[in-house]
Amino acid sequence: MKQKFTEKELFWLWIAKNRMQAGLYDSIEGWQRFKEKNRGKNRGKNRRFLMPMVAAIAVLLFGVGGILIWYSSKKSTVIPVVQEIMRATGVPVLTLADGKMISLADSIAQPIREADADVVISDSLSLKYVVGKKQKIVGKEVYNTLYIPKGCEYFLILADGTRVWLNSETTLRYPVNFIGMQRVVQLDGEAYFEVAPDSSRPFYIQINGNSIKVLGTSFNVSNYASDGNWNTTLIEGKVEINNAGLLYTLIPGDHFTADRATGEIKIVKVNPLQYSSWKEGKVIFQDERLEDIIRKLSRWYDFEVFYIHSELKDWHFGGTINKYNSFDVVLRYLERTANIRFDIQGKTVMVSRVD
Repeated sequence: MKQKFTEKELFWLWIAKNRMQAGLYDSIEGWQRFKEKNRGKNRGKNRRFLMPMVAAIAVLLFGVGGILIWYSSKKSTVIPVVQEIMRATGVPVLTLADGKMISLADSIAQPIREADADVVISDSLSLKYVVGKKQKIVGKEVYNTLYIPKGCEYFLILADGTRVWLNSETTLRYPVNFIGMQRVVQLDGEAYFEVAPDSSRPFYIQINGNSIKVLGTSFNVSNYASDGNWNTTLIEGKVEINNAGLLYTLIPGDHFTADRATGEIKIVKVNPLQYSSWKEGKVIFQDERLEDIIRKLSRWYDFEVFYIHSELKDWHFGGTINKYNSFDVVLRYLERTANIRFDIQGKTVMVSRVD
């Protein structure tokens, strides 16, 4: 007689296989959990006698890495083999003033001449704008755009000497050479700036119609459209933020946040490393929501997320993650800090509560 299992039963059996393959599953504990999840249901006499046998067969097959197939009255359900989630593999792209797009996967031997500057692409991780003393200055600024996709990061030196670290899923638009009394760039995403001092020409970062004004300063800016706010954290110097016509001045250690929905402004003292450590390969979080942590990780690793228990989104965590570690190591670290479980199906991470 063919047996039909509920989606919940299939889900827990599938998790058992995944965790046994990863060396994280105890068969006795797993069988007890399986019984508890299905206690009190009306399955019929034959089903009650069959379930222990099915679970025992499942444990045996899972232990040798097999694939367990259950047949329902209509079709079979296959429990897939675990797949490792990898770092995303995009390639940064530079768009020149004439619209030509250049893949930055490799170094380019000869500089690219762009209006007032030579664009020097030394390797696949950085580029620099060099303005020669004898180069002719054109009458207006010419802009380039640098896009950094998921899973990548990049280092840029602008024509004035300003150093910029660009995080994944970030776009920066900037002049190849700064002309006039202001230095202005536009940012979508996240970047860390070390602005070259120039008291006669303030440096502006434009964000959603707002701006950050600096003279010579180190600070981090995060402006992802998918986040509920945009923020900046000052490490050194002083900045002035113009948000909706109101001015806010930051000193080192200040963290400015503007809520996109409500317009609420918050300025709090923080450890600046929490917001700039990403450029050193680390993600530091202090009392941060799980959903926000997962969103940060999704910009580096190639996955989607599904919350089996939606309340887990608001659980708060603290710690430090090395984003160059394998994704499985990252997930197991989070599991050890709370009663939470991550299971992987293809490129989907399922988040559940451990009862």
